[in-house]
Amino acid sequence: MFIMEKVFTPYLEKQALYPPLIGQEPHVGLKTIVCIPVYNEPGVLDTLKSLIQCRKPRLGVEVLLLINDSGLSGPEVKEQNKQTFSEITRWVSVNSTREITFHCLYKPDLPAKHAGVGLARKILMDEAIRRFKKVKEPLGVIISLDADTTVSINYLSEIEAYFQHFPKSNVVTFHFEHPINTGNLENLETKAIVLYELYLRYFKLALQATGFPYPFYTIGSCFAVSAQAYIKQGGMNRRKAGEDFYFLHKIFPLGGYAALKNISVYPSSRKSDRVPFGTGAAVKKIVTDGFYTTYHPIYFKHLEEFFSFVPKFYGANNQEIKACYKQLPESIQTFISGEEFENQIHHIKQNSASEKTFAHRFYQWFDAFKVIKFLNFTHQQAPKIPITQACLLLAEWLFPDQTKLEEPYPLLQFFRDREQTF
Repeated sequence: MFIMEKVFTPYLEKQALYPPLIGQEPHVGLKTIVCIPVYNEPGVLDTLKSLIQCRKPRLGVEVLLLINDSGLSGPEVKEQNKQTFSEITRWVSVNSTREITFHCLYKPDLPAKHAGVGLARKILMDEAIRRFKKVKEPLGVIISLDADTTVSINYLSEIEAYFQHFPKSNVVTFHFEHPINTGNLENLETKAIVLYELYLRYFKLALQATGFPYPFYTIGSCFAVSAQAYIKQGGMNRRKAGEDFYFLHKIFPLGGYAALKNISVYPSSRKSDRVPFGTGAAVKKIVTDGFYTTYHPIYFKHLEEFFSFVPKFYGANNQEIKACYKQLPESIQTFISGEEFENQIHHIKQNSASEKTFAHRFYQWFDAFKVIKFLNFTHQQAPKIPITQACLLLAEWLFPDQTKLEEPYPLLQFFRDREQTF
């Protein structure tokens, strides 16, 4: 009860945008809440059926859906949303049980300035906090899922079991695979999703190879967060796209994170213009352009070299710090001036009582956002390269003599397999 009043109540009073949205009281024993934004999604029932087919966890589950649009949404979107609301309402009335209860909310005409997936996730996740407060459950778990995504049969039971076994965990991510029609690999959309997933796996493995401490996927349909961690970092943001990246990279530095490779989600591989970037937008662009390019792996090697110096920085004197800087790759020195580098290292040292604290603070400075800025900076100096070429070069670095594959789909399969053990 102390945590409810000390933590949950102030958060809801300051951060929640709406009063309670669900009139029905939650069942005692509620432990897990799945949050699903729904915007122009005719196939959302496939997602709900996937959830209800999961092995049942021991404790209670709620699934919250928010059908949403704004004043800028076209009439066809609004009509689809109305149909979807009717379909889900009928389905929920038949399929809700005490073990897994579904609640479908409808918010038409959200403020156009903020309407989007970030706002929808925030509304849902804040409502999840309110539900946990009602049942006095401080260790509740919030799962983020999308309305065009299905899940493995162990999804609900394994997430519950993990947080039960590791109650201090803050966040977990899951394995994912886009459904791919292997019988039609020449289809433009099929090629596009293969290339895009190849990019996602390339980026994650390359980042992991640098020694960066948070090399996790930041996909909106692929994570779960503890209620307390959600509150501690100020809740979900209202970004129209990229909300998952910004949110998760605020949570990871808290510690208590893991990638659960035995749980899988299967996001849609369709093209879309619902958000300016992400899977749907990327597939649409690749279909139009016919190719996909990315950062050369040499720049990830430069980051690896840079990060390898971090343990040395803590115990280094002024002259040694200057000497370290001169040993850094030219791309790093061009990106960070010697003055900025020395000032940052001195500042971090002054606020660190141990090497561990120093490393933590270092990666608060050179965080995921800084990594992206560096890679985009290098792109200004040298053009990006085709994703298949980048993957082959990365494979030569990480898995020498293990692959000479050049076709996108076999290369994707190779990366999927290697990622499970890397």
